[in-house]
Amino acid sequence: PPPSLLYNLNRFQPPKSVNKIQKDIAVELLNLIGLGRPKEGLRFFTPDCKTHNPYVIGGMDALVDAMIAVQKKGAEGIRRVPG
Repeated sequence: PPPSLLYNLNRFQPPKSVNKIQKDIAVELLNLIGLGRPKEGLRFFTPDCKTHNPYVIGGMDALVDAMIAVQKKGAEGIRRVPG
């Protein structure tokens, strides 16, 4: 092929696949949670988004609030359950 065609083929960047976009979003959400800023991750979800976590009733707001509560308890240290 002519050099110009090879040059154009090498410069071609395929669009991100849906899987790659979803992975990038998941990684960013987990980074925000790890940085202690989980509320900022709510931007990735629609307001009526539901969670399927059986331990959390409500939407993503409730799930994020539960994550925050777990982080606070973890910061206090490990506690033994009496029994």
